[in-house]
Amino acid sequence: SGLSQHNTPLDAEQQWQPRLWQALIQEVQAEQPEDNATQLFGRADLHLAFVAAANQHTHRPVALPRRIIVFGLSAIAPQILDVLAVIARWTQVIVCLQNPCQHYWGDIIDGHQLFATAYRGQPPRKHSPQKNPEDLHTQANPLLAAWGRQGRDLMRLLDAFEDQISSTESAHNLSLAAFESPTSPPATPSLLAQIQDDILELRNPDELQKQPRRLMPSDSPSVQFHIAHSPLREVEILHDQLLAALQTDTSLNPADIIVMVPDMAIYAPSIAAIFGRIDRQSPRYIPFSVADQATSQQAPLLGALNQLLTLPHARIGRSEMLDLLAVPRLRARFGIKEADLPTLHTWINEAGIRWGIDAAHREQFGLPAGITQNTWMFGLNRLLLGYLSGDAQALWQSIEPYPAMDASNAALIGYLADFIEQINRYTHQLAQTNTPQAWHQLLNRLMADFFLEPSEWSEQNEPLIDNDLEAHERLLDGLARWQADCQSAHFTQPITLETARHAWLNRLEPHRLQQRFLVGGVNFATLMPMRAIPYRHIYLLGMDDASYPRRQPPSDFDLMASRYRPGDRARRDDDRYLFLEALLAAREKFVISWVGRHIRNNQKRPACVMVSQL
Repeated sequence: SGLSQHNTPLDAEQQWQPRLWQALIQEVQAEQPEDNATQLFGRADLHLAFVAAANQHTHRPVALPRRIIVFGLSAIAPQILDVLAVIARWTQVIVCLQNPCQHYWGDIIDGHQLFATAYRGQPPRKHSPQKNPEDLHTQANPLLAAWGRQGRDLMRLLDAFEDQISSTESAHNLSLAAFESPTSPPATPSLLAQIQDDILELRNPDELQKQPRRLMPSDSPSVQFHIAHSPLREVEILHDQLLAALQTDTSLNPADIIVMVPDMAIYAPSIAAIFGRIDRQSPRYIPFSVADQATSQQAPLLGALNQLLTLPHARIGRSEMLDLLAVPRLRARFGIKEADLPTLHTWINEAGIRWGIDAAHREQFGLPAGITQNTWMFGLNRLLLGYLSGDAQALWQSIEPYPAMDASNAALIGYLADFIEQINRYTHQLAQTNTPQAWHQLLNRLMADFFLEPSEWSEQNEPLIDNDLEAHERLLDGLARWQADCQSAHFTQPITLETARHAWLNRLEPHRLQQRFLVGGVNFATLMPMRAIPYRHIYLLGMDDASYPRRQPPSDFDLMASRYRPGDRARRDDDRYLFLEALLAAREKFVISWVGRHIRNNQKRPACVMVSQL
């Protein structure tokens, strides 16, 4: 009701949305007690009710702090600014943000005409407003115009916020602008400092051409670009670059360096392989820390569980099963020790095991019936016959025994057979549809059958990983809470494994900002807000066109995607502004790398559009 000025007709295929919402409201109203005068339906009603109640409040709430500082913003919802404006009647509200330019630059970006009021705040415009929107690019810095849409929206919202709090009698509005040119201290500023100063001064293309600048071969390269053939090779190049930088500049510490990537799940294994393999006593060792890893990357148990929950559609390949056996909790459930893994690798490889449980399992992937060769049952029969006969020539029912088996191998063969038997059983059981109650029982049994309970972990086993212990408790708790939610909603319809898996595991992923950051050494982090803080050296990896800006296709029923309003979040706009913040945060060196050549045929792969613009 408060957004009537933005009403737009819905397309015919979206008419179901208001009908569904109205039906939900009617159902909630029917369940409300008759004496309940306050009915709030969703966050919008809750927000309006809070603002109305706060405006009627005359005395300062006791629990309200005397000062609130909002720091490190890249974006903020208008509703949060409404709350801060109400609180400003009794509390000092300080909002700190990074403005890349000391002049007003909002009009140079498409969408500025959507703001309800004209710009009236600080800083002032550098040029007079252009009447023709097509001429706005002539007074714009190209990089700021290309990357700054999200920051423009933030500053315009804060401009409206200032007007809102200035209208209150008790508010004392004070704006402080602290701009410092990156080119002022050195006599010969670096290329990086000149680019940052161009953005600060809002220099347009004509002004840039008039600048008396020349790059000399002897200049220290403050902006660098590197092309690699794979993420692993990118990290190898990075390690060599860091060693050279630390050796050249003795005042540079590893903590003065940050490396940011679009997706830490892709780069974390390479970082561990390159930086983690070097002994701490080696002169080539560089201390490092990796932030923003998903829970499944930090807890091997979660990765194994994810893999087990894909069994109905999995080929049950050799490498997949060996990866599962590498998880300590799973391995211990079947009595297999870490020292047994090389033996199992040898047996599985030489017994000819490749993929598929048996012939019937392979038929699901389009193979003709009766092809048992190179399946797990085929290989296990060879191993068992080799142990029982003790004769490499003892052919039995077309099964050739695996040689070199003796009595000492009996237990390990049995453990492997038990493991494959459980895999086979759950491959069939997980393929069925079940009610939430049945899934709760089945998934609890799966946890017990594949992972050793913490209470069963003895001193003879390997050290228990703390992340695995926490993950095990959270998994069981999340499963119980999901079952309780289904019972409270009286939901008893059969559902597929995929639905149950999402409902269960999506409860476990914590907010990304809770991950470890700034814990010492070279910091590896994901490109996200509050990561691009000032560092002497900033490295960006993975800046190829396929990876960045990150793609997030909107849902078919997302009405906001086609109805942009200032302040709406868009993943690609977020990523462009994060790239701008990273460029401005670098003090001495800004290095970008990407997979620019195909690893097999050496074909050229384009860099992301921001790299091309830079």
